[in-house]
Amino acid sequence: MEVTAELLVRLVASFAPQCQVTGLMPLSGGLSSSMFVFEVRQETRPVKKLVLRIPQSPSANLHAARSEFKVLGVLHRLGLAASKPIHLDTSCMIVAKPCLILEYVDGERDFVPLDPVASACEYASFLSGLHRAQPSVEDVALMTQQVDS
Repeated sequence: MEVTAELLVRLVASFAPQCQVTGLMPLSGGLSSSMFVFEVRQETRPVKKLVLRIPQSPSANLHAARSEFKVLGVLHRLGLAASKPIHLDTSCMIVAKPCLILEYVDGERDFVPLDPVASACEYASFLSGLHRAQPSVEDVALMTQQVDS
């Protein structure tokens, strides 16, 4: 899907009309989604880097987008390494598919790490944090409730 600066400006204006959008670059590494990084500026706030994520699979639907948005929100609130969800657009009026705006997290995929032991330790640490997390009753209900598509 082609994403233009004009399309992105319209999308951001739909939820944050006071923001100025600058810089649009595709991100590599997305296996199931097209992803683009961009910046938003507000007069009194620092520049913020965000990501537009557009699922590409034929099965991408409103339910999947809503579920992903909710789960990312819970993981972020629990302090786990997850992008903070900023906006969910399910209208498909600006972008032809449901899409998410997320906070940018610097990093890259590393399927063949230079130090496999350190990589395994980092992965184990994340999983340990995930298992130690104590979501609230509201968070559990939010993640498990059915969403009408």
